[in-house]
Amino acid sequence: MVINIIIDTETTSLDEKMGQVISIGWAFKINKVLKSGNILIRPNMDRINQQDKYELNEALAVNKMTLEEIMAHPVEYQNALPLMLERIKNDIKDAGHHLVNCSWRFLAYNYEFDMKFISCMPHSHLVIPHMPRYVSNNDFHTCCIMLRASERWGEYSEYWGNHRWVRLVDAYSFAGEYSGIEIIPHNSEYDSIMALRVHEVLTDGE
Repeated sequence: MVINIIIDTETTSLDEKMGQVISIGWAFKINKVLKSGNILIRPNMDRINQQDKYELNEALAVNKMTLEEIMAHPVEYQNALPLMLERIKNDIKDAGHHLVNCSWRFLAYNYEFDMKFISCMPHSHLVIPHMPRYVSNNDFHTCCIMLRASERWGEYSEYWGNHRWVRLVDAYSFAGEYSGIEIIPHNSEYDSIMALRVHEVLTDGE
């Protein structure tokens, strides 16, 4: 049994060498039951001090956060990925599945962006084996939900010879929203839930 777990990150920059993940969320279905969660991460202040303050404030504004708020996040940066894996494993076990009988892979809406940030985090070696490495366009097509969403719903550009990117919130609307779930934009857990719904529609639930 292979479980597709959708992940999403909120970061302090678009540059993984300077910025940091301040929230990581996940969502998946097991036995048709939605499981999701997120971790609020307290960043490494040494790197924050080195980051361009204008860029930092711009990134935090997108996430509707302040520096004071993220510094109050409960989970230390170096503990975030092990904690995420522990919670996911507990969700799988709570659903009655033995970990030895199933495997999982991490996918993302903007796969390349999330993967490059996670690859720079402490203990990334625990996560990387579950993140498909793409070495061809076909591999990337499997990993990146945004690419498939753009091919389904994006406007085709004759000039560029490809489809325009479709925002996650728009793809979620096109896919048909989950009933009974109130989405909070720019929240890593809810972004993961939206991406999961899009993935289900694009793959016919497989």
